[in-house]
Amino acid sequence: MKNTFPVLFSDRLQTLRNLHQLSLSKFSRNINVSKSMIFNFENQVTLPSVEVLIKISNYFCCSMDYLIGRSDNPSWMDYLPQAENKFFNHLDTTPDFIKMYQDEKIIEPISLAPVSLRKIEFMRDNHIQPQA
Repeated sequence: MKNTFPVLFSDRLQTLRNLHQLSLSKFSRNINVSKSMIFNFENQVTLPSVEVLIKISNYFCCSMDYLIGRSDNPSWMDYLPQAENKFFNHLDTTPDFIKMYQDEKIIEPISLAPVSLRKIEFMRDNHIQPQA
């Protein structure tokens, strides 16, 4: 039986990255993994370590089972509430960041919520103030 993990992982990573309109550079910066590593994953040259697989699944709020092809359900709705809870209860999350996230969640498709959340967390963690 042929191992389909590299193909499924490659396809799903590209699909998620494209759905969220993330360039290789931007995505690699967001998860702190080299651009060449992401390129190699998407071109089935190498496979991710468990550590990197966790980073990717956390970033997109999807299950690792989905990424590796054990499930066809990304389950992001199962993971998004946990990620939102951490965001809302973080000491540095101000009402401005919460409002920015809630506003984006209203106007964007719900499937884009994980990346909106990560973008705003990045702004918060790097002390970039939301624009009014």
